Amino acid sequence: MPVAIFLSALLCQAATAPRVSVAVDVRNESLRYRFENPSTFDTAELVPHSFEQTYDTDNVWIRGTVRHSIFKAPAEFSASGTPAATRRADDFDTFHQPGGDVVVAGTTGNATLQSWTVSEGVTTARWKALGTGVRYEYRRDRWRFHDGDGIVIHSQPPSVTHRVVTTRETTISQVHALSWVADLQTSAGPRGAFLLRFTTAPFAVARLTVQLPDKYPGRDLNFSADVALMDLEMRYRHALGPWSIGAGARGQRSFNWLASGQMHLSGASLFVEAGRR
Repeated sequence: MPVAIFLSALLCQAATAPRVSVAVDVRNESLRYRFENPSTFDTAELVPHSFEQTYDTDNVWIRGTVRHSIFKAPAEFSASGTPAATRRADDFDTFHQPGGDVVVAGTTGNATLQSWTVSEGVTTARWKALGTGVRYEYRRDRWRFHDGDGIVIHSQPPSVTHRVVTTRETTISQVHALSWVADLQTSAGPRGAFLLRFTTAPFAVARLTVQLPDKYPGRDLNFSADVALMDLEMRYRHALGPWSIGAGARGQRSFNWLASGQMHLSGASLFVEAGRR
């Protein structure tokens, strides 16, 4: 959903005049899913199987933020999105065959990526420069695979084959996170301020949907992973009358609770922003 729709809706609902800012966020990031489930590769019976999808999600994000209030408590709504971009995407399955042969089969190549997020947070308590609160964030990434290099590797006897894969594939990642937020604000002269913010979601849900219309028409393959997320952000703002400009850095990392369903997200970013104080 476009960023403008979310911002317009919040502006209409805000009880007091909100403060709006816009940021450009350059991210270096990677995302990987891994799941285990029985499957088959040229056998009648199910065999131990896992599949792994790895994505290069580097991109430029445009973010709009509205600082407002909810029942007099400071709150912050944010929506961000990326342009469509071509990035590396791999999809490989591993099968442990009854005779000891380990088969790795999949596709490596490129995919068209587009992503967006929305979040709403509220500060529930503040003591001097330290504030704490909660935030909900939803993130959605969508990839449309291009034609790729199909690879099949056998361990017994050792062999490697290649072919061009034209089978259509679209994958969608969705992450729901309810987080605890702690921030520390310090003054940096009469017009400047530093913000250090730590965010953690001990129990977040990541869902991967795989669409293969040529193999499974009308059917989506859905997988879910329970993860924990951590995020550390450092930001500086400088006041220019009623306006402010700023810059900062952010790092994030995910951790998995189960080996059978995993989502690995890690990245770092630099951003600049401008808006009303």
